[in-house]
Amino acid sequence: MGFPNSASSLRTASSSMVAALGEIMSIQADEACGAGCGERSDARA
Repeated sequence: MGFPNSASSLRTASSSMVAALGEIMSIQADEACGAGCGERSDARA
């Protein structure tokens, strides 16, 4: 007996986690450089 969709479910969960963490890091970068969410800042290096 096995879990028929376990590998697929794991890949989906992993992909979702990577996307969420990427979004969090992007928000933190925006905050660190003073840009608003989704805004560009000339002060960025």
